[in-house]
Amino acid sequence: MKNMKTIAVVTALGLAVCSSAIAQGRPGGAQQPPKDAAAAVAHIAEAYPKIAPFDVNADGQFDGDERLALGQAMRDGKVEGPANRNPKGEQAAHPGIIIQRIASLYRIAFSFDKDEDDTLNEAEQAALKSAIENGEVKRPDMGGGRPPGVGGRPF
Repeated sequence: MKNMKTIAVVTALGLAVCSSAIAQGRPGGAQQPPKDAAAAVAHIAEAYPKIAPFDVNADGQFDGDERLALGQAMRDGKVEGPANRNPKGEQAAHPGIIIQRIASLYRIAFSFDKDEDDTLNEAEQAALKSAIENGEVKRPDMGGGRPPGVGGRPF
């Protein structure tokens, strides 16, 4: 009987610790994707130069090898991915979906990087913000069977 109580207490403590860790999100302070255009642009502008070097052939997309390299860099802690939650924040997303979302955000940033310097200057950020506000750019979807950027929610 004493062992059963010990097991019950240890299990309860374990569940409490796990629940707390899940509620706090990813280690390193990654946050949920921004919901307004200005915050989204700031997020994309900050992330773009960090992930641009993985587009080795500079075609605006991550092919298989480039995605693998990006995934490895994330596992090694060299690149921080977005918050590891699905769009509704219900559960952790599969790493492949996280890479897919990063690739989708990269395509968006790349298309607005008119001077091709792997950063978004003020004019490029303003153009991206306007496109988001006008509904021309949608947040990439992280699940539900739809391709990223198609039928996604506005920022």
